[in-house]
Amino acid sequence: MEVQGDIFSPSYFAMKSRIEGLEREIADWTETIDYSEGDERLVLPTNIWETACNNNIQKVLNWLGSLPVDKQRLDARDPEAMETGLVNCAVMGKNCDLLSILLQLGADKDQLDGDGTTPLVAAGIRSEFNAQVRLLLEWGADFLKSLRTSKDCFIKIALRNENNALANL
Repeated sequence: MEVQGDIFSPSYFAMKSRIEGLEREIADWTETIDYSEGDERLVLPTNIWETACNNNIQKVLNWLGSLPVDKQRLDARDPEAMETGLVNCAVMGKNCDLLSILLQLGADKDQLDGDGTTPLVAAGIRSEFNAQVRLLLEWGADFLKSLRTSKDCFIKIALRNENNALANL
């Protein structure tokens, strides 16, 4: 309708209103969960989690909202997906572009998932994630933040998985 210049008719306003209502309903579902005393976290909607894992950068950015991005949104986690957040989704989706954008916006590069693993450690398990590991290290990701590993353990895992390039980073 807009392309045809029809932005004043009643049908245009009705359609626009319906679309905006659906976008609010679908794209911006959020809730907070009280995890511990005084620690409320924003829940990452499962559809946004899936979107990030499937490399749909625009939909993730739409959900994050305008600049400056709310830190709670950047660090939101999906309880249905072992408490993983957007950074971990970008790593597992092998998407360095989304990962870089999230880090530039201030996302927590060392965010622990429900298993106590950081995105760096999760990425270090398989060789196809070397680019993501390199990017996380460039942004100062820390081996010691993980509850599950150390730098030496990380290198041993990389060598066991025949990932010499990662072990030698």
